[in-house]
Amino acid sequence: MNLGYSLLTGLSFGSCVSIFNVLLLIPMLTCGRRYLRIGTFLYLILLGSVSDFSYSIFAPVLAVPASDLVARIILLLSGMAVSCFGVSLYMCLNFGMGPYDAFSCIIDDMTHGRLPFRYARILLDSTAVIIGFLLGSLVGIGTVVMALGMGPLINFFNKHINIPILRRNGLY
Repeated sequence: MNLGYSLLTGLSFGSCVSIFNVLLLIPMLTCGRRYLRIGTFLYLILLGSVSDFSYSIFAPVLAVPASDLVARIILLLSGMAVSCFGVSLYMCLNFGMGPYDAFSCIIDDMTHGRLPFRYARILLDSTAVIIGFLLGSLVGIGTVVMALGMGPLINFFNKHINIPILRRNGLY
């Protein structure tokens, strides 16, 4: 979705990420204050510029020809695992969530668990993919895998890796 906004407006991807998260801060302030901490503001300040910087560093190095399907699958799955582990860890540390990540938790809270985080995240990510497609973004198999897999994988890391480790060390 942010890539679509970027293509449409000419703004950098990171700028679009920042703008979108600032807009999501509004419902977070009204419905999800408990997820708001110092980490939320660090997220808002840093995510856009870190996204642009990371892309400029990693895109040339990790560019893989479309014909190299095995390498593309390995990059997709490893990138997804690292991303989901990182999101899970920062969520579990209770340091404050970014508005996009908090939105799925807010949906879980507002539905009293009838739409749990993992499914709320699939709904949110899938909506973002559809909006991105309508704005001109390329939507491939990797995009769909990410949209359908992030919520369940973050949930897996929460329950089976990060919360147990943090509990064992007295941090949760």
